[in-house]
Amino acid sequence: MKKRFSLIAMILLMNNVLNSQNLKNFAYLFSGEKIHSTNIEYISKTFSKSYFLVGDKKIESENVKFYKDYSGFFANTINLNFTGGTSFAKREVKGNINLFKKESVSNTMIMGGNGMMGSMGPNYFVDYYYNLDEFGNIKKANYKNLKIDLSSNQNSMLHLKKFKSVNQRKTILYIVGGIVVASGVASLINKTSNIPPGEETPSMTGSAVIIGIGFGTLVTNYLTTRNRHKHVVKAIEEFNK
Repeated sequence: MKKRFSLIAMILLMNNVLNSQNLKNFAYLFSGEKIHSTNIEYISKTFSKSYFLVGDKKIESENVKFYKDYSGFFANTINLNFTGGTSFAKREVKGNINLFKKESVSNTMIMGGNGMMGSMGPNYFVDYYYNLDEFGNIKKANYKNLKIDLSSNQNSMLHLKKFKSVNQRKTILYIVGGIVVASGVASLINKTSNIPPGEETPSMTGSAVIIGIGFGTLVTNYLTTRNRHKHVVKAIEEFNK
């Protein structure tokens, strides 16, 4: 009998612990209101407004500044998106400075050596954001912002300078690659336009090589700089020590 009561007591205790953990889930609105619930669901719509179900309450996603559910803590990036659309970044680092990460996928098109548009395949992009306290306004994790908020920590600034250096190289290679591709395309158009009747089409090899070099520069640029935000992560981790 005692064993039976002990088992029931243990089950009740575990149930209370789980419920108390679930009650930590919440939606924090831009108005400052914090709504707790054991069940928070984000309903993302393609052709209509997305919204949250917080318990039995429906809240439009544009009104939710932060939310926490079983999978983590998320920040709304709506005020930093060029299009003004709602999207959420997940907190990756927690501390005096919190770092958020948002991943997205797009299909980049580029002109190939034959003058036709082709796909580079799906490209994965990562954006980082941060704030200075749990519910503070988020900022883009770029050099301009971070150099102000991390300036008091010398080790953080060393990592941040590495981030700046990679960004500068990325910009230079992007410009160079773009110019080379554009010059190759211009050469291709010049060779194939206004060909007198009866004359053979001139060789496209030179133009194709130029476009290929430009394309290779852009691909190399992407592959060598896509992990540049690791320096931002290290800078913030140093600051939070």
